[in-house]
Order: sequence, then C-alpha cells, then structure tokens
Amino acid sequence: MISVVIPAKDEQANIGPLVEEIHRALKDKTPFEVIVVDDGSSDDTFGELLRTGERLGCATKAIRHQKSTGQSTALHTGVQNASGDIIATLDADGQNDPADIPAMLDLIPTMTHSDFCIAGYRKNRKDT
Repeated sequence: MISVVIPAKDEQANIGPLVEEIHRALKDKTPFEVIVVDDGSSDDTFGELLRTGERLGCATKAIRHQKSTGQSTALHTGVQNASGDIIATLDADGQNDPADIPAMLDLIPTMTHSDFCIAGYRKNRKDT
C-alpha cells in the first residue's frame, strides 16, 4: 500500500480537488491512503478533507496540529502515522501532480536497495 502524505495549512479550497486527483490517479492502480496533516489552519482544511474522503469512499486520515509547527514537522507527523510500505509526499497547494505518482511507482522494481527515494521536481514552478 502507498500512503500519500500531505502537509497543509489554510488549504481548504485546494485539499478537496487534490484528494480527488489522487483518487483518480491511484484508485485502479494500487491500494492507497491519503494522510493530511493540518498544520494549525485557521480555515476548514481538516473538515474539507474528511468530507471529500467520505464522498469518494477513499481511505483518509486527518491529523491536526493545534498550532503551526512547519512543513517538515507536519511531514514527519504524517509519515509516523502512515500505514503504507511506500510514502509519497505532495504539497497541498496543487503544484505537485498526483498523476505523476503511478510512473514513480513503476520505477520501484528497478531499485536495488531496500531503502530508496524516487523524486520528482517542479519543472514549471509557479512560486518563488
């Protein structure tokens, strides 16, 4: 199983569409779960994730930090709560395309070590 871990802060408008994209990209390819760590949001990122996961019928975990602890700590929290043997990380702002995950998964059989990282990059990054 793959765990898709997403740190999020004030991403209510983005988290639903992102979970829908993940669901479309992975539902027919591999078992998966989506873990969103709400890092002290002042909006309803947490609730939007729960509603979207329920509507889609996809496995979601919503974890909430009461105060913002930063992206690295939110990622750590998500990974610590992941059930999957494989971890994929995405930003909640929609700049990482979940449709890229299956191609990365296809590379796993070519890995020669038990611990490895397959990384993508943002070719047309839209922020500074």
